[in-house]
Amino acid sequence: MSKQTIQETQQIPQEQWSTFFDQFTKTNSERILSLEVADKEMGDEPLIKQSPLASITYEPENKGNDVMIAIGHDALAYSHTVTEPNAVWVAKDDAGEVVALEIIDHSGNQTILRFS
Repeated sequence: MSKQTIQETQQIPQEQWSTFFDQFTKTNSERILSLEVADKEMGDEPLIKQSPLASITYEPENKGNDVMIAIGHDALAYSHTVTEPNAVWVAKDDAGEVVALEIIDHSGNQTILRFS
């Protein structure tokens, strides 16, 4: 995997999360990613390496308040849920392509997706 230089970071407002993740899934499905969790108590834990993104969805507060990340090509290979997220950050390279997503939950724990 080549090292990508982050040129821009942007926080996505919560009212845009559903639309953002729907659009992100449409344009980035099948992209290869690594997923890790940085937990304040447990430390960093890599969960997935070099696997294709299936989808990312957001269920608003009135429907559960979760971000669901699905990994897999033809079938679901892994899923991860961020409960009660309170921030979503996007990092882009100098070409404007998303190289990472960071989702921070209500406890300050981070779920980080890095794209190849």
